[in-house]
Amino acid sequence: MDITSINSLNSLNSLLPQKTNSPVGSDTSSMFSDLYDQLIGNVNSTNEAFEGDIVKSAAGELDNPHQLEIDSTKANIALQLALNVRNNALEAYNEVIKMSV
Repeated sequence: MDITSINSLNSLNSLLPQKTNSPVGSDTSSMFSDLYDQLIGNVNSTNEAFEGDIVKSAAGELDNPHQLEIDSTKANIALQLALNVRNNALEAYNEVIKMSV
């Protein structure tokens, strides 16, 4: 069993914005944009790893057949996380738009 692949889940902490001592009026939209770009990059990289395993499996070069399922699950979880972040951001945006000033 390859435990090192599970340790890559700790990389989710790197997706969180770093705390800074900036003033309250800082540009939070660019912070969200950067966070979302990193999230999409993570989705793309996990999907590429999964597609690479599919090619290796089809060619008979995949040493560990369980790695295909592991990378499939990682890609699925990364996509679900990105979709949930997007949906919650849209809900928050719609709630802000509905507020009366």
